[in-house]
Amino acid sequence: MDDSTKTIIKENLKKSISNFFRKRKKQNYQVLDDIFPKERRIRSLIGGLETSLGVTFWEPLSKTLAEINGFEIIKDKILIPTPFPSTLQRELDRLVSERENKPNNRRISTEECIERLRNAALEDV
Repeated sequence: MDDSTKTIIKENLKKSISNFFRKRKKQNYQVLDDIFPKERRIRSLIGGLETSLGVTFWEPLSKTLAEINGFEIIKDKILIPTPFPSTLQRELDRLVSERENKPNNRRISTEECIERLRNAALEDV
């Protein structure tokens, strides 16, 4: 990674962090304030910052790096087509359920998901 890219990343990170703290609202009372006031506040700030950086830093950074490396960035939301084929929807629902519930402690790989969705899509053709 060249120096200009590193500089851009550092500046974006600084901007994201300072914007987070600038826009932060006063917290309401929480029961942990009575037990661990400093620790609860620190954890709250760090947790909020982690969440915020996902949207304000990591996502824009990934898009910037993709553009630098010649990838096309699609700005529009990619919506589910209407009508969505019922066979494909059923298989997608099954995959989501299996990946969340892990029947028989079996992890379904991304490759298997792609293959199963591809096969389901071909059924509707």
